[in-house]
Amino acid sequence: MAGITNLSMDQGADFNITVTLQDSNGNPLDLTGYTGKSFMRQSFNSDLNVFALNVSILSPTTAGNIQLSLSATSTVSIPAGRYAYDVRSEEHTSELQSHLNLVCRL
Repeated sequence: MAGITNLSMDQGADFNITVTLQDSNGNPLDLTGYTGKSFMRQSFNSDLNVFALNVSILSPTTAGNIQLSLSATSTVSIPAGRYAYDVRSEEHTSELQSHLNLVCRL
């Protein structure tokens, strides 16, 4: 189930946030065997990725927790503005699911 969250990120600072992915009943998703992807872009309709965020699936994988991060070295080079990014999970079967649509302000 996709959700929407607004976040802020500071230029030149490390960015880290932990998010719990849940199903439509509010139960944590079991992310065992999944990998995550997240791309930041100018708008939701843009095909051009500005940055790829680091996605880590946290233990235990059955709790649905992921961490999104960018280093200070990466955030310093992002121009101030409003960006959209999403979080997707991919199972070993190549099933791609969208979980979050996010708006970020720098």
